Amino acid sequence: MACHVNPDADALGSMLGLAHHLVARGTEITCSFPNNPPNLPRWADMLPGLELLVPPNRFPRSPALMVTCDCASFDRLGMLEPSATAAKELIWIDHHRSSDGSGTIRLVDPDSSSTCELVARLIDEIGGELTRESALCLYAGLVTDTGRFQYEAVTSQTLRLAARLREHDFDHARLSQVLYEDNGAAYLRLVGRALSRLQEVPEAELVWTYLTQGDLVESGVGRARPCGGRRRLRRRRPPPRRGLHERTWSRRDDRASRAGAPRPAGHVVRPRSVEGLLLIDKPSGITSHDVVAIVRRATHAKKVGHAGTLDPMATGLLVLGSGRATRLLRFLGDLPKTYEGTFRLGVETTTLDADGDVTTRSPVAVTDAEIARAMAAKLGASSQRPPAFSAVKVGGRKLYDAARRGEMLRAEPRSITVARFEPVARNGADVDFVAVVSGGTYVRVLAADVGSALGCGAHLTRLRRTAIGSFLVSDANPPEAVGEVIPIERAVEHLPRLELGREEARVARDGSILGPAGIQGPYAVFDPVGSLIGIYRDDGPKARPEVVLARLA
Repeated sequence: MACHVNPDADALGSMLGLAHHLVARGTEITCSFPNNPPNLPRWADMLPGLELLVPPNRFPRSPALMVTCDCASFDRLGMLEPSATAAKELIWIDHHRSSDGSGTIRLVDPDSSSTCELVARLIDEIGGELTRESALCLYAGLVTDTGRFQYEAVTSQTLRLAARLREHDFDHARLSQVLYEDNGAAYLRLVGRALSRLQEVPEAELVWTYLTQGDLVESGVGRARPCGGRRRLRRRRPPPRRGLHERTWSRRDDRASRAGAPRPAGHVVRPRSVEGLLLIDKPSGITSHDVVAIVRRATHAKKVGHAGTLDPMATGLLVLGSGRATRLLRFLGDLPKTYEGTFRLGVETTTLDADGDVTTRSPVAVTDAEIARAMAAKLGASSQRPPAFSAVKVGGRKLYDAARRGEMLRAEPRSITVARFEPVARNGADVDFVAVVSGGTYVRVLAADVGSALGCGAHLTRLRRTAIGSFLVSDANPPEAVGEVIPIERAVEHLPRLELGREEARVARDGSILGPAGIQGPYAVFDPVGSLIGIYRDDGPKARPEVVLARLA
């Protein structure tokens, strides 16, 4: 097991918390972090399990199974990265939104307050009694990454976990004190120097300060290595792919290939990561997240996301974003979505579709005209409550997680619009239909509502998404093929467009506040040559940035 360089309490706590649980179940564990020399943080003595740690130069070079905790990317593993690349199985546990999704098994949840919260859920799945040692380690990470339970990521689930961990016999007050308050004189001198230099920029709503290397020396801390800057300059390597004669692409390989230098036998040159939108035709039986993983491996992209989830049973169009385009995907959420599908009358299921268990069977004695009227009644604006088996969260818990445990949580109804919902064919109890709905609409709920109105029940047996706005499934490719990369600007073509002058564009590139444009809702901002800068929204006498795209190198 390994965590990131210069580990905080969430990194060490999640690693040691899981290690204690596995050791108690008879597993042999070796833990490390990539600092050389491996100096522990001042608060680490509070954590049990330090005897499990070995220096990074004694960490196995080719482990059969390796687990990483709280690492957003391979470069955070430092000198332990070769071990992760060589591992036969690599379990990647992380909660950062920037996580590059490495590993052969990925346990990544950006909505989790901390990696320790993720590990606690994993321990629950593994089973067995949570020991005092594990509880102490997990609580240390939880209290650190939530800012003592102040940050936005804290949910009721986070607080329930904290209460559960504190039931174990450890001095939680002293632990918090060590983590937050036991700082030496050198630290206090640095804080004082930083506070004395505070600068305020009211028009940008910014307060900033700085410390120099000289400050560190004078305060008694010593000079710091410029590791942050070096990370920005390094090209992060893509996740490893196990295969004959394959090795990881590097900048050196690219220079050699462009210079015409001979390549080693069996060498595979990795293509550059793509950036833009990708149209994928999702097959049935896999999740939308599975599609993202396939495309990430195929393109070697660091960041890939999708707009508009499809259930595993459903097929059809997924719009994926790669690179900077991932930051624009949320603006596709309100686009109308077009579906073709089939629902079966007379049968109801737990999930409202064919993946669920049958709960009720009823005779079907309805006419085509009655079906059409029941479907037409769903047209227009209304509200819809997300189904029990969905990824919607209530109190920080996903509905389907609660439903699988026999708990029935209820989400608040959402506003939806159904522009079209009509039958196109019928074969006995099976009704083929076409639907055009707003983002966030559950078509299986519409089908169940029709069955309820007809008095016989219904469930969805087939669903295919054929369009999202102007994006068509006929232009999509299978996940493995990827296909044409659509320019990033297509992600905002449905938004109002504002072209800035040269000086305004320069200011907007830095994410500064602009004057209002008099436009309702978000709008796309471009520079004089037509390059997309980002998304702004008017807020009274100001226009604030919602997304500012980084310049391409």
